[in-house]
Amino acid sequence: MADKTRDLIVRPTVPMAGLDKFLSKLKNVTMLNVDPKLVQRGGKFTIVYESQDADMVVCRTFDQMKSAKQAGKVFGYYKKVLSNADIDEMEKASSQAGASFVIVDASDWKIIPLENIIAKLHRSKTKVYTIASSSKEVATMFSVLELGVDGVILSTDSEDE
Repeated sequence: MADKTRDLIVRPTVPMAGLDKFLSKLKNVTMLNVDPKLVQRGGKFTIVYESQDADMVVCRTFDQMKSAKQAGKVFGYYKKVLSNADIDEMEKASSQAGASFVIVDASDWKIIPLENIIAKLHRSKTKVYTIASSSKEVATMFSVLELGVDGVILSTDSEDE
């Protein structure tokens, strides 16, 4: 089986004044989690954000997903996972709403919910993304349940991380 492509999505935490310089130094990064109004459009980055102006629209409700779908946008579903009901909701976002991706925010207990979500969605076309605060955590998330997540959103102010 070929290795699957993994997406590293950078959420810049640098001050606004240093954003352009920070972005110019990023190597091998093609996706950003940043307000599209702050980034030159048509550049080298795909923008994943809670805005209809983003390339990939992050939705927090099923109504938002319905609107994004009607607008012909690539969209996904963000959910802070606190219980199994939240995991079931993410599965519905994939199977019923047609989300292209889900963002799993399981900051308090990462591995188990990610394993459950990966197991439920790995045969679907929905990508599973999660959130990390360090490059070490990114490596861990990519290896969960052998399959790993499809992508990680890394908050950083270091282009080297």
